[in-house]
Amino acid sequence: MDPGTLALVAAGSQIAGAVVGAEGAKTQANAQAAAAGYNAKIAAQNAELAGAEGEAKVAQSQATTRAKIGATLASQAASGVNINTGSNVNVRESEAKLGTLDALTIRSNAAREAYGYAAQSQLDIAAAKNAKVAGNINATASILGGFGNAASSYGKFLSSNSSTGNITSTPSSSSGNGISYEDSYFGTH
Repeated sequence: MDPGTLALVAAGSQIAGAVVGAEGAKTQANAQAAAAGYNAKIAAQNAELAGAEGEAKVAQSQATTRAKIGATLASQAASGVNINTGSNVNVRESEAKLGTLDALTIRSNAAREAYGYAAQSQLDIAAAKNAKVAGNINATASILGGFGNAASSYGKFLSSNSSTGNITSTPSSSSGNGISYEDSYFGTH
């Protein structure tokens, strides 16, 4: 194979390699985007579950508080004292307030956990979008780099052969007029 053909084949290979690299970049970006999208869905589901679990725990805590107040009331009534005055009322009110505080603490913890999952979901959605953008940028850069490398390599070949007078080794056009591509391009005819 003559040097001109080899130079063209080499340039074509660089371009083909760049296209394959670009496709690889896009494929990798799509995989990253899909994984991030999946993670976003899981985090959103976890946020919902954390909220629902928190509400279930609140309901359980409130039921426990009511049972505790009921047991205290029954104990007070069994002792034969007036359950509607003095410290007997204060004890039950304190139990109710502590029960409310427990329920609020549980709800707050569940909300904080749900918020963390929701925030992670939003971060994962952004990561999915960014992965696709980065894939497009990397694919474009790969193609442009490949064309640049191919043009540079072929330009070096032309330059080195132009100074030695060996330009005619590149493929000629089939224009049928007997003038090769090199002749028409370099004005030798």
